[in-house]
Amino acid sequence: MTYKASALLAFVHLALGLIILATAVIPARADPADDARIKQLRLLCAQLSGDFDEPGSMMKFQRCMSQDPATAIRQNAGLPTNGATNSGSGTPGKPVNLLPGGPVNLLPGGPVSLVGAPVSLTSGKPVALVKPGQALLVQETPQEIRLSLAGDLLFDFDKSDLRPDAVATLREVAVKIQAANPHGKILIAGYTDSKGSVPFNMRLSQQRAASVETWLVQNAGFPASAFSPGGYGAANPVAPNETPDGHDDPEGRQRNRRVEIVIPK
Repeated sequence: MTYKASALLAFVHLALGLIILATAVIPARADPADDARIKQLRLLCAQLSGDFDEPGSMMKFQRCMSQDPATAIRQNAGLPTNGATNSGSGTPGKPVNLLPGGPVNLLPGGPVSLVGAPVSLTSGKPVALVKPGQALLVQETPQEIRLSLAGDLLFDFDKSDLRPDAVATLREVAVKIQAANPHGKILIAGYTDSKGSVPFNMRLSQQRAASVETWLVQNAGFPASAFSPGGYGAANPVAPNETPDGHDDPEGRQRNRRVEIVIPK
């Protein structure tokens, strides 16, 4: 082979090498859909990786970004990545519910739900009544009308926000206050049973009295100046919290958990 032929062959090899290198290094113009998928995957991987301040989170993020979305999701959920399906929902094009917050479409370019589902906010767990009782008891003397509202029907366990089904009782209270034509401030007194610490019971009873006052002001049209709310904790029980032999008396404690409204005549 002549020198010129060798030089030409070397030049051809060099040119081919440059072409291959350019093809590998210089990316083609990104398709808008591909760009959107990359953004979705980046957000998803950030969600799966957690707080980047924690050790290993960045490595987890990088490993997630190097895979397709389906593999990343299944690995995070502890599911097999060899094509196994989840309860028959792995049909192509069908959403697979692998993350809290809704289904994730495993098809390329499909939507990824990154927002958690709405959380149902409740005030707590209802108190199991030891003995069914009246929601409202009325006692009247020449000096006052005393309305006693069962605490377990107004509030959930250890809570002070009113239960939705307490509204009917509170409407009845509002009618009785209007009919009484009170002379002086109306006392709203919250009470608890004897379980729990004194500071906790005082605070809870005060908050429950305030909740009743707030409802009457906001929903029945009474001025706030008409009421004097207060919390008295376990004071002034209307029933024993314990039996004579020292055992717990759940029925008595249930009666003591109450809100009293005292209307002066």
